[in-house]
Parts: sequence; structure tokens; C-alpha cells
Amino acid sequence: MKPLSKSDQQLLEQHFYNIAPDWKDTETQKHCMRVAVFSLHIGRAVGLAEEQVKSVGRAAFLHDIGKMATPEAILRKPSALNPEELAIMRKHPYDGYQLLKKTTPLLDDAAEIVYAHHENFDGTGYPRGLKGEEIPFGARIVAVANTWDSITSDLPYRKAKSLDAADEELQRCRGRQLDPTIVDTVLNMPEDFWVGIYQDIKAVYNNISILQITPVAIQ
Repeated sequence: MKPLSKSDQQLLEQHFYNIAPDWKDTETQKHCMRVAVFSLHIGRAVGLAEEQVKSVGRAAFLHDIGKMATPEAILRKPSALNPEELAIMRKHPYDGYQLLKKTTPLLDDAAEIVYAHHENFDGTGYPRGLKGEEIPFGARIVAVANTWDSITSDLPYRKAKSLDAADEELQRCRGRQLDPTIVDTVLNMPEDFWVGIYQDIKAVYNNISILQITPVAIQ
């Protein structure tokens, strides 16, 4: 992936921040911030080039952008979704993909990751049933980050679970929902990996630009 030109950097910055604030609820925005932080750390841990890391970070922050088209009653429902509601919720990867593809070609890579972030490594995910390496690597990173955050955060229908429970869930999903190589990387990271993540999460709530996922922020 080639570095962006200065004019492309500025255009991406404009589009990114035009889209990002338009959330239906603060919790979804905070979730996306946390998933972005986690994805950036995972991307570096698995050895991606820095430009690829930032591309994954942009996609991670926007991974639920398709939920802008999801009824608020479904997003906030305090119990499990019924089959009809679940079908509506499962449209959000495609809705997000379509939104980003219409925004600017500079977000095409992010759009592909957004489209695939609910695909499962064993092919049982949605919306296309992609399997293994058919799933963009960035989407596999975001899937691990998304799973971790969903387990360790309060949801409308249940309270947050412990970090140990998150470890157990990643292990359970290894090779099924999640890429086993990425799971192994995360589960074997030293303590300072987690300290860095939680420090960044606390900071990013006050200033999204510190993620440095829009290239203008790092000139």
C-alpha cells in the first residue's frame, strides 16, 4: 500500500470526520473507538506495515457505520433480538460498505473490511459466507478486536464479563469464528500490550485524533 499524497490525506481527513460523528448513540461510538485502538495494537503486533495499520484502524473505527440505517429500537433492545430483528441487524456490514464506497475511493480498503467484519473463519459468518483467507486480513483483525470488546463491555442485554472470560471466548472461537493466528498473537501478548491498549482507550475518549488513523494527523 503506497503512502497517500498530501491532497489525498486532506480529502480523507475531510470525509472521515464528516462521517464519524453521525452516530445514533454514544455507546456505539465508544465501542468503535475501543475496537479501533485494539485493532491498531493487533495490527502492529502481527507485523503489518504502518500504512496498513492505519487503514485497519480507519476501518475498525467505522466498522459499525452501517448501523446508522438500523432502527434505534433494535440497537437499544435490552433483550435478545428476534429472527426478524436479527435479519435487519445483519444488514449493517453491507449498509456500511455501501456508505463508504459512495463516500470516496480513499475509503475503499476500509469498505472491504467493514463489509467482511462479521464473516467467520470457518465460513459460517455473514453476509457472504467467506472463509479463511477469503476474508480480508484487516477484517480478521477487526473481528478479534470486536469480539474482545463485546465480551468486556456492557451491552443492552447483559453486563460486561471479565478479562479471563474474554480469553476463554477467544480460545473457544479460535479457528471457528476467528483467525487462529491472530487469536494466538493476542493471547500471548505481554502485560504491557494490555496496559498500552487501556491507556490509549482512556485518552481517545477525549481526543479521537490521537489514534492517528487519518494521515493528516501525523504530518
